[in-house]
Amino acid sequence: MMRLILLGLVLAAAISPVPSAQAHPHILVNAEAEMHFDGQGRLVAVRNIWHFDPVFSAYATQGYDADGDGIYTREELQPLAEINMKSLSDFDFFTWVAVEGTVRKLDPPEDYWLDYEGNVLTLRFTLPLAEPIPADEGPMVVDIYDPDYYVAYQMAQGEPAVLIESPEPCSAEVRRPEPLDSETAMELAEIPADVRELPPELAEVTADLVNRVTIRC
Repeated sequence: MMRLILLGLVLAAAISPVPSAQAHPHILVNAEAEMHFDGQGRLVAVRNIWHFDPVFSAYATQGYDADGDGIYTREELQPLAEINMKSLSDFDFFTWVAVEGTVRKLDPPEDYWLDYEGNVLTLRFTLPLAEPIPADEGPMVVDIYDPDYYVAYQMAQGEPAVLIESPEPCSAEVRRPEPLDSETAMELAEIPADVRELPPELAEVTADLVNRVTIRC
């Protein structure tokens, strides 16, 4: 149990350094997002698919191969998925949905699990909207990022944002954050792993490292 608590804190709050992360950010994530619509043309949920960096993936899965067969099953990793959901809830799951600047409430996660394939740990979970958003209400924005940059999110290559059963002619536009300049990156790298809250001048910079999906219908 203590191992699960510590790993959840590493992922979402971090009180202890991990071998994969000696510089800020400490965890790297390639993110994908599915925006799900219902039969009435309303946005009803965001499904996150997060691929963790190989070094962190190897660290996180240590000790979870219960039967020693070299394969990490969903069942073996489910306790880790549970603690991750609990920990991430303190940070709004690093996911925000808004219309015209007003952030909409998300319900607790559903349908979540972890996969480990090759050398990559992948977390999948669905965040339902407390109230569906009609497609004609205006551009919908989905932001995925860690304002403190403890976890560095980058939308995956290809088509990382997919609309599921959306009405025509909806489209999704992905905006990735600009790369950090070398001086700022060096300052972040010098921050110890047990520090989550950034100095104000750096927090102002990392707050703009937003992966944004804009949905227009």
